[in-house]
Amino acid sequence: MYFILNFRKNIIFFWILNCIFLLFPTLNSYSNNFCHPYIQRIILRNYGIENNNFSIAQSKENIIYICNSNGVLQFDGKNWDLIKVKGTRAIAIGQDNNIYVGAFNEFGIISLDQSKKLVFISLLDSLKNKKNVGQIRKVFSYKKDILFCSEKIVYKWDGKTVTILEEGNDPLNLFKANDLIYLYRQNLGLLRLLGDSFEQLPSSKYFADKPVVDILSYNNQILVKTQNETDFYIVDNVSFTKLSSSGITSISKKNYTSGCILSNGNYAIGTEMAGIFIMDAKGEIISHIPELAGLLNEYINYLFVDNENNLWALHNSGLSRIEYPSAYCYFGKQQGINGKVTHIISFNNTQYIATNTGVYIQSKNTLTHKQCHECSSFSPVYGSSSNNIAFHQLGEHLFISNSRGIYEIIGNQLYLKYSNKIISILQSKNHSDLIFIGTKEGLSATQLKNGSFLSLGTVNGINQPIINMAEDTDGSLWLISKNNDLYCIQPFNEYKSELAFDHYPTSKNLLNNPEWITLVSVHDGVLFSTSEGVFRFNKTSSGFYPDTLFSNLTMNKAKWIFPIMEDANYNLWINLVNSKSLQNKTGVIYWNEREVPNYVPLKINRKNDFLVTSIHSDKSEFVWFGGFDNLIRFDTKFKEVLKDSILLFFNKISIADDSVIYNLPTKLFYSSDNNKPIKINFAYNRLCFDFTSPEFSSEDLVQFQFKLDGFDKAWSEWSTISKKDYKKLNEGKYVFRVKAKNIYDIESPEITFSFIIKTPFYRTPFAYLIYFMFFTFLILLGIRWRAYYFARERFKLENIINERTEEVVIQKEKAENLLERVLPKTTATELKSGKKAGPYHYNMVTVLFSDIQGFTKISEQLDSEMLIDELDKFFLKFDSVVDKYNIEKIKTIGDAYMCAGGIPEKNRTNPVEVVLAAVEMQNYMKHLKHEKGDGTQRIWDLRIGIDTGPVVAGVLGKSKITYDIWGGTVNTASRMEAAGEPGKINVTENTYMLIKEFFICQYRGKMPVKHKGELDMYFVESFMPHLASDIKGLYPNENLFTQLQLLRLNDIEEFILTKLEDGLPKNLYYHNIKHTIDVVTQVELIGRSEKVSDDDMLVLKTAALFHDIGHLVDYDTHEEESVKLARKILPAYFYNEKQIERISQLILCTQMPPQPVNLLEEIMCDADLDYLGRIDFVPVSVNLFKELKERGKIDSLQEWNNHQIKFIQTHQYFTQTARKLREVNKNIQLDIIRKEIRKALEEIDE
Repeated sequence: MYFILNFRKNIIFFWILNCIFLLFPTLNSYSNNFCHPYIQRIILRNYGIENNNFSIAQSKENIIYICNSNGVLQFDGKNWDLIKVKGTRAIAIGQDNNIYVGAFNEFGIISLDQSKKLVFISLLDSLKNKKNVGQIRKVFSYKKDILFCSEKIVYKWDGKTVTILEEGNDPLNLFKANDLIYLYRQNLGLLRLLGDSFEQLPSSKYFADKPVVDILSYNNQILVKTQNETDFYIVDNVSFTKLSSSGITSISKKNYTSGCILSNGNYAIGTEMAGIFIMDAKGEIISHIPELAGLLNEYINYLFVDNENNLWALHNSGLSRIEYPSAYCYFGKQQGINGKVTHIISFNNTQYIATNTGVYIQSKNTLTHKQCHECSSFSPVYGSSSNNIAFHQLGEHLFISNSRGIYEIIGNQLYLKYSNKIISILQSKNHSDLIFIGTKEGLSATQLKNGSFLSLGTVNGINQPIINMAEDTDGSLWLISKNNDLYCIQPFNEYKSELAFDHYPTSKNLLNNPEWITLVSVHDGVLFSTSEGVFRFNKTSSGFYPDTLFSNLTMNKAKWIFPIMEDANYNLWINLVNSKSLQNKTGVIYWNEREVPNYVPLKINRKNDFLVTSIHSDKSEFVWFGGFDNLIRFDTKFKEVLKDSILLFFNKISIADDSVIYNLPTKLFYSSDNNKPIKINFAYNRLCFDFTSPEFSSEDLVQFQFKLDGFDKAWSEWSTISKKDYKKLNEGKYVFRVKAKNIYDIESPEITFSFIIKTPFYRTPFAYLIYFMFFTFLILLGIRWRAYYFARERFKLENIINERTEEVVIQKEKAENLLERVLPKTTATELKSGKKAGPYHYNMVTVLFSDIQGFTKISEQLDSEMLIDELDKFFLKFDSVVDKYNIEKIKTIGDAYMCAGGIPEKNRTNPVEVVLAAVEMQNYMKHLKHEKGDGTQRIWDLRIGIDTGPVVAGVLGKSKITYDIWGGTVNTASRMEAAGEPGKINVTENTYMLIKEFFICQYRGKMPVKHKGELDMYFVESFMPHLASDIKGLYPNENLFTQLQLLRLNDIEEFILTKLEDGLPKNLYYHNIKHTIDVVTQVELIGRSEKVSDDDMLVLKTAALFHDIGHLVDYDTHEEESVKLARKILPAYFYNEKQIERISQLILCTQMPPQPVNLLEEIMCDADLDYLGRIDFVPVSVNLFKELKERGKIDSLQEWNNHQIKFIQTHQYFTQTARKLREVNKNIQLDIIRKEIRKALEEIDE
């Protein structure tokens, strides 16, 4: 019975609804149930401004100017200023960037007076025949002229005088389209401005009695709107055609007021009664923006598109800024969304939304007109309840899970399919028909079979409430419990109660015991988003580690990353949340073709009450951001071009609260580069800086950072504060610096303002000179009379001291010479200075022990004198070998010889050098064997053991000092010697890992060592074949020493870069440590490409390291000084005279102009001037300009640009590699410099 009654009611309602649609066919045009663009409502009453707004213009600096009944309003994105002009109706910005205004019986220009205040300056004084002007209705900039149109006269201002361009008794109206000027004149029709006169169009007479209210650009034609007709007209130079549609009819019924063309080629049409319509070129309405979508009101006075493609609508009481076209689309309560959005899915071309209050379906508007293809809203699904979790699509069925169970969605109704108290749920990707369910009791699963869900039981051993789940790429299932315990269920083929899993308790799972953890499945694993950051799991070490992709975003510990969503292209959509203020900032990490991540902020968080709670993507390339009662759709196909930088200006600079020294508008910005510092008396040492950035899309979220050089020690924190006061400044030179950044974190160039606070007289140098002279005179009177007495006594004492000092010096020199022969030089120096020598800690030292096989037996059989002679001969040879390789001899004990490499000077080559010394020792012993092989002499065999590791070195004793080393490395080396074989070199694995690129070694097993366990041992058999000069590999070739030098080059690089970092002047902006690193990198890059040998590469990289070290001594002759330092330093690093000479020539070839004579010099010259073809040419060039300017080498930026053009035009890269990489970019750099010069010349002309 109830069904029949409801059916009858529905039938009646259906017929009534159809009747309404038939009676009002255009009702769909005004539907407010659609996704609307972002709209900023500006109510002028809030800023103390009333009355109507008529027209709008924007300067090149993005400053907005609006004609209001009270005058002209200036809006810089944050501040409103009013220039009072009576009866203003029209405004335009000229090519000279001046502001031209038309008012009642008046027209003129907005400028600054002597007090830096904005005022209106009339241009009527330059008009010869003054007449009754009347109301100026239109102002246009045309080429270099400005046109003012009243009801019956058109005036032209050419920059000097005003002339009448057109005059008549019939009403006139002026329009601008396609950068051409059109005039409508009653009884004559349409005319076009050619030169200094108007000529009729061929179709002009048709419009003679049809008042034209607007003309818009239409490709290369114009679109004409008349007053009393419904349709538009498409007009060209020959004919015209009507443009009509049902959408245009709808617009006419709502009273057309204004129109403009949008950045995508569509048209925005303003009306009196229905807001704004978006019309395409065919006249079809594709969107409608009424007051319910966010407009300030329905009545539109004027429409305007600014430099950033924002659409501005002027209303009587304020204005609206509409971001259209845009990638962002907004749904709210008006579209039927209620509650916190938890999940979104697109199913059968229909959008479903799950919130904590219910499930909602997107209902399409049933009207047939094309303009309603976006008209849609969300309505509740019948039977839905609260605490919805997620949607699940299984085949052709759609399900929703909530705290009560799983429901199937059929049409607009829910049907319970599985009843259980669900906390969390996850649809398996590896088992398509399996759904994991988290409950208070643990983890269970269900399976869809024959339209019903079958419970598969609970996993044994997991007894905690499961609040979140995620599947890994290998099939593992991660779970998180209510108390943040983590479980990892191992991959399985069939679900059952006995599944293997790992348990990670709260105290061991992640760092610092996070407050919360959320799991996110991505294409390469699982992300663990926590209150302490984002982590991943290392399966090898079974530990968690921070994900470096997010580390830069969360360097501030107050930032959380939640939620995280990965789309089909592996882009990560994330939301950054401030844990203290809960402010969120949403962005996306894109992956480019080189798989390099690029973080881009999004315009999601401009609504203060919008907190992102969920992020989802669908197959239609939309990304959805859910919040509380709000939903934002982002179209990934919409390509929004981000600027490289944003604009930043000083809005006002005032002194002592009242004297304004700077105010907008102005053609130049104050900075230390183009303005001399302003001098201010000490009595007025208070300055106030107002600065602004016209970033309208960022609204009040533009942030600023500022610093006053000479007062502030560091930059301020980023904040929205756009005003800074400085009080009681001391005398001196100051530079105020300020930067800005928008919601995309795009920063502006730094702007500066320089000023000098004059010194008060009592603190002037002249006053201090008087004080100094007075006190100096008094002191001189007191000490002069004692001068003779002290001189005579000093002479006597000096004679005695000189005699005794000479004797002491002689004895000291003897003691120092003896000390240096038994101790390392640095240790001896410390002892001589009275300091305690050591202990010294070395991380990498190679210790060598050698011992003569069977020495005890030999000593019993040989004469003592012969024994000493033989040992002395051996040890003298060993001493020469260790000196050759810069190895420190430690001591000899009987027949044992001990030395160590890497002390007292640390280096990277000591393992190879010590083994080289050991090989040479063994070769020497083998040579002796060969000489004494006739059996008449006893054969001496040598065992050698080597280990590499940390040691401690120092001096023992006081009266009889001894230099020695200690540590496990020493003991291990001794054990290696004891475990060795005669004629062999026995090394540990530590040494083997460092020399294996140079020597062939044979593994010989393990040896137990106290406190170290079993150590691997190796015999050094021979040199690597390519490093040996003989077939057996017993003797090294030159290539080995080249490779050793390349390894030693790292020590030189560390030494040189340390010297440069500590010693270079801070104002070397170009010839700094970064330049040296760049040149070293480029010589290696070009050298490898040009296929130079290892020996040549060694010479090249060494020359690159030394080529600018001469700046430590002198700027102008730094090349010669660099050569001197290279000749002084390089012998200590085993460079021979030939190599040093080649390095010196390579350094000298960098003198300007470059004139290389061989390939290596060509590589060096190309690397030194590599920046000429790089993309960072401009900042590098600016640094070089600053460096030269501070040293008086160049006077102005204009001179520098001319010099650069001349240099780049004559310069050429010498190597094929450099020409291929950089020659093309040089032409681009020339174009950049020429543009800068033209810009400077234009500003001078103006």
